[in-house]
Amino acid sequence: MKNILFFLRRKNCRVSYSTLLNLSISFLITLISFDLSAQCGMEGPVSSNPPVPYADCVQGSPKCIKVKIHFINNTYGQSNAPDDNWFRDFLQQVNNIYAGSGLSFTFDDECIHRVDLPGTSKSEIVSYLGLPTGDIYNSSIVEDQPPLHYKNDFVNIFIFQDPGNASDGFTFTGRDFRFFNSTKDVKVTAHEMGHALSLNHTSFGQNYLDPTTWECIGGDATKADMMADTEADPGNMDLDRDGMNDKDKFYNGSCGSHPAIFNYADACGSKAWKPPYDNYMNGNGNTRSCWTKFSPCQISAMHRELDNLLSDFVTNCNTSGGNHTACSDNIVISQPTVWTDMTIYMCPGKRITITPSGSLTLVHSTITKNTNSNCPNLSGNWDGIYIEGSNYGGPVTVGNTSTNGGGKVQVLQGSVIEHSINGIQAPGSHNGIIIDASTIRENGMAIYATGTGGGMTSGSVRVVNGSFLSNTSIGAQSVMVRLIGCSLTIEGSTLENKANGTITGIKSYNGKVTIRGSKIKDFYVGVDKSLNGPLVGVGLVIEASSIINASDAIKNTSSGVSIRKNYIDGKVHCLGKAYGRWYGNRFLDFLYITNPSLSHAFQENGYVGVSMDLAGDHALSDATCNTWLNADQAVSGQANRIKSEWGNEEAASGNKWDNYKPIMEVYLSNDIKNYEWLNHDDHVFIYIGKFTGKKANGNNCIYNQFPLNPPAVGPGNPSQYNDGENRQTWENFHSQYQTAVQIIPSASGTQLAAWISQRENAELGMGQCVLLALENIGSDTPQEMLNYWSARLDAIYEQQSAMLAALDAENFSGLATYLNELSLTGVDATDRDFMVGASIYLQSKLDSGFQVKSLPAYAVADLVTIGSASFGNYTALLRAFLTTYYDISIFPPQQASPYSSGHQWDTKVEEAAKYQIVPNPTRGSFKILHEQKKGHVLEVDILTADAKRIWSGRIIQGEEVYVQAMSSGLYILRIKDQSNGSISIQKVFKY
Repeated sequence: MKNILFFLRRKNCRVSYSTLLNLSISFLITLISFDLSAQCGMEGPVSSNPPVPYADCVQGSPKCIKVKIHFINNTYGQSNAPDDNWFRDFLQQVNNIYAGSGLSFTFDDECIHRVDLPGTSKSEIVSYLGLPTGDIYNSSIVEDQPPLHYKNDFVNIFIFQDPGNASDGFTFTGRDFRFFNSTKDVKVTAHEMGHALSLNHTSFGQNYLDPTTWECIGGDATKADMMADTEADPGNMDLDRDGMNDKDKFYNGSCGSHPAIFNYADACGSKAWKPPYDNYMNGNGNTRSCWTKFSPCQISAMHRELDNLLSDFVTNCNTSGGNHTACSDNIVISQPTVWTDMTIYMCPGKRITITPSGSLTLVHSTITKNTNSNCPNLSGNWDGIYIEGSNYGGPVTVGNTSTNGGGKVQVLQGSVIEHSINGIQAPGSHNGIIIDASTIRENGMAIYATGTGGGMTSGSVRVVNGSFLSNTSIGAQSVMVRLIGCSLTIEGSTLENKANGTITGIKSYNGKVTIRGSKIKDFYVGVDKSLNGPLVGVGLVIEASSIINASDAIKNTSSGVSIRKNYIDGKVHCLGKAYGRWYGNRFLDFLYITNPSLSHAFQENGYVGVSMDLAGDHALSDATCNTWLNADQAVSGQANRIKSEWGNEEAASGNKWDNYKPIMEVYLSNDIKNYEWLNHDDHVFIYIGKFTGKKANGNNCIYNQFPLNPPAVGPGNPSQYNDGENRQTWENFHSQYQTAVQIIPSASGTQLAAWISQRENAELGMGQCVLLALENIGSDTPQEMLNYWSARLDAIYEQQSAMLAALDAENFSGLATYLNELSLTGVDATDRDFMVGASIYLQSKLDSGFQVKSLPAYAVADLVTIGSASFGNYTALLRAFLTTYYDISIFPPQQASPYSSGHQWDTKVEEAAKYQIVPNPTRGSFKILHEQKKGHVLEVDILTADAKRIWSGRIIQGEEVYVQAMSSGLYILRIKDQSNGSISIQKVFKY
């Protein structure tokens, strides 16, 4: 283990010491030869100054003791010195031990000193510091002399890479310094620090050959450690009179006494032994795991030592930095407050709280910690800015304005918030967070904000005008900007990840996200958008922006998505019923679009070596004017319906390729015609399955609308919206739709195909009009406009809004009732049943006293099982709940394995189609078949729809399963292959 030497230098000393040459020589000999099993190389500090607590052992005023750490590589090899984060955490653990004592330790803006001194032993430190071999007690140490660069008025801590043969620690004191040796064990360090601040071992000063020196049970202020409130320690006694020091003879090895001790009386005749094995100053190294406390008198004695003799080692607890710049304790803001051209230095762990009546505006100001730029990670970060919850007059929606100006944070005109643990926090709603031409950097996270759902002004977050948000490379939280129930606008700004791992840039639930002219860089997940609340907060809009170097650029389950003219470097995952527009984007990774059902238009996009994977219902998905560059596959997937024609005989789809002819391939859907521009070979694809190519005479595409490189960060250029024109366009499409619907029943042949195409195009167009309106609904939207477009929305909007309201209110029984009252058929009904089961399960946990946002692991695993059993529009609520509160993201297997940044779940999920349940439905017995897993051992759980296990067991693939407890209904099978840990979720129905 590495060892640590602590040096203390004290100026203006007010006590005299013995200075005997032979004492110093004998002391050093003791250090070198002491038994390794001992806790300290000698019995506490050598000093004529015993520990003396204040009267009644009162605790002194709070004190921060300054610390300087040196790491000495005394080997002939490479240094393995820990980084600054390790040393910061090490000192924090020492502070945790001293918590409640009024004593804490600080680096005071000093950096760690690392030095190579090959072959150096601890005993040579004395000479390195310039101390003589004679009268060292009256000597001084010159500051900042090489190679050790000692710091006056600091506790100097020397850690050796190779500790050699040494005891756990030793301590002695001189007139101007004190030093002790310790290991990297924080308990040993706390123990040795106690010696440095005057304390003795609890067994100190007792001669096992002289019972008159032994402390009596109950404590004695004149014997042993001289602390009246520490119990007698038999460590230096000879209770059984065998002529040997008892040491740890009567310690039972588990923080208690061996029964034999109660056969022997102390020097006062008592046998009621209570040895202080739990005291940090116990001298028996074997009791280290038991140490939990300092006594009040010990704490008082350390305070008195600091007050009387070591005042130069103490700094103001509310200071930060080598120049002792004052730092702020907790700040409470209860009225509108503006800080202009100010720098606020916050103390470690402290916060700024904004009450419901308060607000904070920063104008060209900075909130930070005072750090040494050479070692910024060494100082403890301040906590963050907290907005206390209130209704703030309610969210600003249509026709409503906020009447309360409190609960707001504005960071304006080049202001900076940095080096905090939590950034800006609004866990109980807020009245607006604005970052305008400013920076939030080097924080554990940037923003966490909640709201009532759908608010556009009250409860909104805005990051605009060249603002920059980043996290810290060490200690970053799993999400940088987390939003629950409030909207987000990012315009002309940058979000950048500085940390490793699965960090998400933006995670939003139940609120609108708009990103324009911005850059999101180096996140594992760029944007994770879950569901919508009220109409005014619908959707995900990303325009003229870039998402760079992401594994997953976009994960979306909201019901309105508009992605235009972006540079997207990362996979795109979209799941669930939604309107969508994907225009003029450059995609550098795959698109996985599952079951959108509603109008989806893919136009003028560039796909660089990647394809579109379409699964589920794409009856209204249209792909036109797209370009595939160096791709071997253009379209693939398990779509069961796709819009029947891409383009028509007059105007080709305009889809083309560059450099390599790719494949369009689906097998499970209807037939799809891709119209090719006549005499243009680069418009002809390889067609497999349900795709065919048809010729068209014209082409209406523009091309090259996608950016070749990431767009410059700027204000964006949203198009002007004309609601009258949009309504007229919708009405025209609606007229075409009605005509087609009337004629289709009597049409046949080519006429039927033409009218079906017109109906699809009309539905596609109407949906695009609705999506355009959704993008432009805001706090100033007239009620009449809102009513018009609300009447034209798909029913899923109203349903999800109602479900979200019940979920957020934790009214799970009400949610189950609402779901059961919906008139659904087919896969929607099945998916609804699973969500009902999840609702019942959550209600049962709530009724049992659990907090549903902090459930035990087994309960979360049950919910993950339900959320993986069906991927419809109703279990989407459960998946949104899991990703929002547990950071567990679940998407269909073809899109990617689920990932978790908050928990370690086994998330290897196989494609469901590979397993067969035979027969299904069943009367009670069935077999689980898999052509590639013959003979494999499978772990099988059978669960009801509300996640109650009715059977668990191991079977051989193909073995018959019979479960007597299965009554009629739908069940979930969770199948785990023991050979590779892969998991499949299956469904079986019992007659």
